[in-house]
Amino acid sequence: RKILVDWLVDVQGEFKLTTETLQTAILLVDRNLTARHDIHYSQIQLVGITCLFIACKLCEIMHPTLMDLAWICDGCYQVSDIQKQEIAILQFTEFELRAVTPISYINALCMSLELDHQTKCMAQYAASLFLMEGQSVGMTPGEIAGAAITFALHNLNKSTIP
Repeated sequence: RKILVDWLVDVQGEFKLTTETLQTAILLVDRNLTARHDIHYSQIQLVGITCLFIACKLCEIMHPTLMDLAWICDGCYQVSDIQKQEIAILQFTEFELRAVTPISYINALCMSLELDHQTKCMAQYAASLFLMEGQSVGMTPGEIAGAAITFALHNLNKSTIP
């Protein structure tokens, strides 16, 4: 999982995708890897790139094409492989794809609690690291956001919320 997520971060950078897209993809990957038993080790990258493609459709205005995504996999998969995996993921999730991400929780909490920009940025960074390390599997986005904000407040020596 760690290798896959590191690679997805590289793909995010290559295509200049948003953090929201990456987090949506990681949450979708985790849902699939923990519950689907039909995924062979050799298909993990395919599941990852397909989850990123689905996340792009949900979060991006302009997103990479299937050909771009097949290319970035160094020819391991064809466009048709990604399309077939997309169908499998959509069927598995019963088309319930839109998950609230830790970033969206952090943005809302920082606004309602009137936290400063520095705290918000540190909390977003902490949430991203937490998702990438895999410690967040099984946690809700709200729990991750709460932990990230607490971490940011503590590390910025802000003992109380304004």
